[in-house]
Amino acid sequence: MAVPSEGVISLSGISKEKSENNYNASVDIPGAISLADLINGGKDNGSVISYDRTNTDSEHYPGDTGETVDRFSQWFSYDHDATPPKYIKLINHGMMDFKDGAGTSASKLSGRSHQLSGFNKQQHSYFRLQFLDNTYDQMLMEFAVDGLETVKVYIDPKGDPKVNPTIAKEWELYKEITKGEEKLVINGSSGTYIYVTMYNPGKTEANFMVSNIYCQPRQ
Repeated sequence: MAVPSEGVISLSGISKEKSENNYNASVDIPGAISLADLINGGKDNGSVISYDRTNTDSEHYPGDTGETVDRFSQWFSYDHDATPPKYIKLINHGMMDFKDGAGTSASKLSGRSHQLSGFNKQQHSYFRLQFLDNTYDQMLMEFAVDGLETVKVYIDPKGDPKVNPTIAKEWELYKEITKGEEKLVINGSSGTYIYVTMYNPGKTEANFMVSNIYCQPRQ
C-alpha cells in the first residue's frame, strides 16, 4: 500500500513503505530512521535499516517536482513497488522473434520476420500492437525491408479483429514499405490497434526487421 496522498504522514510509515512495500505494515521499526537514508537509500546516516534507493517508477517520489526533497510532502502517494508505465501492448505476432517492452524510449519493442522464401507456398509474417495511453499517443517504429515483397501497415480505430487477416480489407491502410529503410510516426489513442504484415505468394524471397518501437506524447 502506497503512502497516502494527503493528510498527516509519518517517518515510520515511509520507512515501512520503503522496507515492506506497505505504509501501514504491522511491523515495528527497531531503531533510528534517517530521512536522508529514506531518500538516498542505504544507512549511512544512522538508520537501523539499509533502505533501497527511491523508486523513480512511482508516479510521485521525492524530487519529481523539483522541490526540496527533504519535505514530507514530497512523499505523498509514493509507491515503492510501482512498476514502469506501459504504453504499448503486443497482442500477438507471427514473426521469427519479437522482443516486447513497455513502449517507452528506454524500453522499446523490436522484431524480425521469417525469411519468406521462393518456395511454392504462401507465407505470412505479421505483428499487432495496441496503444495503451491517451497521453503517449504517438508511436514510432523503424523498418528495414529486404526483398521484393511489401510491408503493409494498417490502422484499426474500431477494435481488434478475431482473426488475423492476410489482407485487412476493412482497416485503414496507413503505409506500404518497399525495399529499404523507413521510419514511421503513427498517431493514435488508447485502444487503437496497429497491424503490420508482409505476405509472400510463394514466388520471391523477402524479410523485414522492425526496431525502436515506442510511444511518446504527440509532437
